[in-house]
Amino acid sequence: MKILKQKVFNLINSNKNIPGRIIFFCCTITVGVTAVAQEAEQLRLADQYFARGEYLTAAELYAQYINPPKNAVHKSDFILKPVKSGKTGTRFVSRDAVLWKQAESYRLAYYWNEAMTVYKELYKRDSVNNSGALYWMAVSQRALGLLPDAAVNLDKYVNGNYTALNEEVQAEKQNLNFIKQATLRPDTVLFIIKPLQNTGMQGGLSGYIKKGNDLLYTSTTTVEAETRTSNPNFSRLYIGNTSAGNDGLQVLTFDLMPQSSHQGAASLSTDGSTLYFTYWVIENGVRKSDIYKTTRNAEGWQFPQLVDGLQKEGFNNQQPFITADNKFLLFASDREGGYGGMDIWWAPILNDGKIGEVRNAGANVNSSLNEETPFYQSGSSTLVFASDKAGGMGGFDLYSTRGKMGNWVKASNLGYPVNSTRDDKYFSAAESNYLFDDAYISSDRGNDCCLATYQISKAKKQQVITGKVLDCATGQPLANTQLGILKEDQQLLVTDSKGAYTYMLTGAVSNRWKAERDGYLEKQGVFSVQSVNENGFLTDTVIASPICLDAKPVMIKVENVVSIYFDFDRSLIKDRAIEQLDSIYTILQENPEVALQVSGYTDGRGSEVYNKKLSDKRARSCADYLIEKGINPERITFESFGACCPVEMELINGRDNPDGRAMNRRALIHIVK
Repeated sequence: MKILKQKVFNLINSNKNIPGRIIFFCCTITVGVTAVAQEAEQLRLADQYFARGEYLTAAELYAQYINPPKNAVHKSDFILKPVKSGKTGTRFVSRDAVLWKQAESYRLAYYWNEAMTVYKELYKRDSVNNSGALYWMAVSQRALGLLPDAAVNLDKYVNGNYTALNEEVQAEKQNLNFIKQATLRPDTVLFIIKPLQNTGMQGGLSGYIKKGNDLLYTSTTTVEAETRTSNPNFSRLYIGNTSAGNDGLQVLTFDLMPQSSHQGAASLSTDGSTLYFTYWVIENGVRKSDIYKTTRNAEGWQFPQLVDGLQKEGFNNQQPFITADNKFLLFASDREGGYGGMDIWWAPILNDGKIGEVRNAGANVNSSLNEETPFYQSGSSTLVFASDKAGGMGGFDLYSTRGKMGNWVKASNLGYPVNSTRDDKYFSAAESNYLFDDAYISSDRGNDCCLATYQISKAKKQQVITGKVLDCATGQPLANTQLGILKEDQQLLVTDSKGAYTYMLTGAVSNRWKAERDGYLEKQGVFSVQSVNENGFLTDTVIASPICLDAKPVMIKVENVVSIYFDFDRSLIKDRAIEQLDSIYTILQENPEVALQVSGYTDGRGSEVYNKKLSDKRARSCADYLIEKGINPERITFESFGACCPVEMELINGRDNPDGRAMNRRALIHIVK
């Protein structure tokens, strides 16, 4: 270009008679070439930022290239722009190609409104060659909460027979369906979500954790750029004392760590003496991360060391979490042996502080996409993590599962409004038996880009206690039992025909009860939880262990005829029968002149010969029990009758009557003088 300028200058000086318009034309060429060169440099720089993953800076440079300042010499209809290729010669890039990179830059920087605008322009310019812009416009609209527009454009993409992104389109349709269902759930009224305003930090706030008096989170800060192509914004770890507010916060940096490195998500031990954190750098546009550990003593935090046993060459480890008992470390990694993308992994922390065998959290947690930011609440045995798999609300959603290390149930989406149509990550809460006790999440909802911290609370669902009252001896349900809930405003329940009751907890919670029923001993106790059904949106149903009542002792009089009942095809005396025979024994002891007649019976099943033998065994078992207790055998006579003389019908309208048969399987004890 210098040669061209010199030639023009020499031409002007050598011939004073050259017309002015020629001079003007030549100067215009000179300025135009200069402008093209500047644009080429600008585009090269934008591409460089894009390759480094500095998408917002790249997007701004692409925007300046496409729409230069008004005073710049630039033809609006000049379709091809020259760009240095890094080799000899010149390559040309179309306006659409630059627009694509601009749109992608905005999308990858999470500037959804700007991304949607550029995708819309691309599709308008060429709906055939830029058909993919229709899909990404729909994704942007979903992220912005423009759900009807997103659905229309997805359908338009499908109806246009564009198949290049068919799998992604189906996944996005799943997201829209889930959003529709999640936003209609009645339990959304239980949540309160509000942005955290008291941190005093700007941009990229994530991993907000309170543990004791320690406050821990990460945020971006500006560091002097090392080169022209360096992004001056870096992630830093902040730690402070909750009682000191913002004045007590300090950035946790270490002198020997390079300025160009990032410190990311971290986790403190319960006693606050050990800190695990993510350390990452960007090299040649590739992000590389690993987990470091530092300890705190009287002199402060010691220089961190790479956690031995976690790192693997060519793989990333990040977002560590220490369990409340300091026995396990959870983290995210893309190491081999996973299900795809980033997975949740865990490892025991040994007594000497080293890490034991690293294990994958399994298919109930991980998917073929990305699972990140693990958090485990020991009190509720709940693992919470973020995933961008299909079937959520879009972007990263928070999921939860219950269990222990290595044994998790199938994870489920925490739903709306915990999740939004943007990215939702970094769940944390107090160590409790309730998941939403002093809970926080990081989300880019309500922001143009970066994550911000939100405090989230959920009112506890209404609890219903349900259970049954049974006969302790027979296990049969006891209808019409009065069950009193012992508290200031005592509530009285009555069991139904199946011995069941339901109690809605209101006001002060009480777990004490008192049960009364005619013919049974009064009893008091506390509810024992057998299981909990949490599937209700607004109500949890607590299934209590059965309450059993003991029958009052039978006070047999001399003139009584006592019936002893047996199980099918059995002659074994049951607990209830033992109580009756003990009462008869007492009468025989107190009345030496009294004698007994015992007769045995069966139901109508079985042959006549077999039933005769079975009824004989039943009569003899009663007599033998009393004889073994010391009653003279001469005072007892017995006879067997088989299926004779049923007291209840065993068939009703041609159908079997089990209750009737049970009443016929008996022995009758007649007390005679």
